[in-house]
Amino acid sequence: MENANVILFVIVIAVGLIIIFLGLRQYFQAKKAEKSWPKADGVVLESNLSSFHTRNSRGNYTTKYRPHVAYQYQVNGQTFNSDRLTFGSESTSESNGRKKIANYPEGSQVTVHYDPGNPNKAVLETKAGGVIYNVLLGLIFIVLGILAMVVS
Repeated sequence: MENANVILFVIVIAVGLIIIFLGLRQYFQAKKAEKSWPKADGVVLESNLSSFHTRNSRGNYTTKYRPHVAYQYQVNGQTFNSDRLTFGSESTSESNGRKKIANYPEGSQVTVHYDPGNPNKAVLETKAGGVIYNVLLGLIFIVLGILAMVVS
């Protein structure tokens, strides 16, 4: 096995580990927020569904949707704005996205969870979106790296 191949396999495995790390970090941030972040009352300023195109494994384009909810809240008399719904990214089907934004109509009152050390950092839901996807994708990279190393 050539050194270049070994380096490539190690890079593929490292990418898998990084993806898993980032997913788990989001999960643990969400758990910390759930337990220790204070709450503030907020109001929804904007609520809509944005779409974007991505390619699936067969090379076909597919449309994904991302709920977008902008809100305002106050901490110690200071006003903050955010549009972070959860930790991580949350892309979904159109119907699931519409269900999500239906929970946050414009003008509605919401509970905002904010970081006490940085009140500008806030979420409406203390959960991590895409964690399972990140862990599975990371595992795929690791398995492919190991298989390629064994086969060559």
